[in-house]
Amino acid sequence: MSVVIRTSSSMKSFGTLPNGSKYVGEFKDGKPNGQGTDIFVDGSKGIGEFREGRPWNITHRDKNGNIIVKFVNGKQIKHNYCNH
Repeated sequence: MSVVIRTSSSMKSFGTLPNGSKYVGEFKDGKPNGQGTDIFVDGSKGIGEFREGRPWNITHRDKNGNIIVKFVNGKQIKHNYCNH
């Protein structure tokens, strides 16, 4: 089930996908667009900006807060991050 809340300039949605993942954030034309968070069943999160349903400027962190991967201007940047 998805709940949609209309704000003054955008639509925000909170919903769960069939695989158990969740998305909380702004939508445009039925797709994630603007600021949002993907929350995955393993506890990891992708937080940042989406465009037309795709990660645009996103930092994906594991459940412990360690960076897994980043998307910059829609391109995936692989890194071996370690938070110490």
